[in-house]
Amino acid sequence: DTFSSDKEKLDTFFYASSGVSLPIAEGFEEDTFPPSDWMLAEAGDAYSPWFQDTVRKSGSFSAGAFNTIFIFDNEGRAEGLETPVFDLTRASKPELSFDLAYNYDLYTPPYTTETLLLTDTLDILISTDCGATFTSLFRNQGAALATFAQPILNPLSVESDFISPSDSNWRHYTIDLSAFAGAPEAFIKFNYISGLGGSIYLDNVAIGTSLAVKAAGKIVACRAFPNPASNTVTFCTQPNSPISLSISDVTGRTLLINSAVTDGAGDYTMDIHTLVPGIYLARMSSMNSTSTMKLTIQK
Repeated sequence: DTFSSDKEKLDTFFYASSGVSLPIAEGFEEDTFPPSDWMLAEAGDAYSPWFQDTVRKSGSFSAGAFNTIFIFDNEGRAEGLETPVFDLTRASKPELSFDLAYNYDLYTPPYTTETLLLTDTLDILISTDCGATFTSLFRNQGAALATFAQPILNPLSVESDFISPSDSNWRHYTIDLSAFAGAPEAFIKFNYISGLGGSIYLDNVAIGTSLAVKAAGKIVACRAFPNPASNTVTFCTQPNSPISLSISDVTGRTLLINSAVTDGAGDYTMDIHTLVPGIYLARMSSMNSTSTMKLTIQK
């Protein structure tokens, strides 16, 4: 065999040495997707993985996915969106909460010879053993999952399979995680399983105790701009909020630490002129949330 190029595969993997502390609040507002410390578990299809979209419950963005018969047959294939690994050892009554908008396809004669339902499935799973095994927390599809009164009727193009939810087309879910309290390393996977028709959006994902989740759901997800940055970077979150900031290199070594209070617009500008060009991790903590994001410095 003289063709050696097909004998190797390069891939990227991430290792979490410990679970992050709760609560977690994610509104998918970062400049990159998936957000920092989140992962995509892709089926390998070109068009159906989770993506960032301007459709949202609050803020500017959400996480979305869709399937349609107008591209390819990927029935049964699952696209996963995974949370950061988190620590449940100190959470007595942990909960997962999120906002969801979803609808499915319905074809009727004369577009089809008989009534045809094409319904994707959302399966939310948790793992406490690094993904070796999963437990399903929530699984639903079709009309039971839909947040619209009527399905997408006889869509005839890819574009017509996308939904435009109003505020009333979002549903808030809270899922009890008490059965997994005490796990030092857990993560949630949002699995969107193709039934060849449907469109879904997730926003305001929060994980924490009963009280912490309620508070976290009101948090505006932190973002940093400009990114790439040069001499200063501005962090944006809730107005007039006490925050703690740290910037670390990719080895985990902390280089800058700062405590501050955001202004009336929710902004705080940090001096980073001492950092050399490269890739860093910026971490911002407030009373109810911790956000981590990738920060690029160019000069």
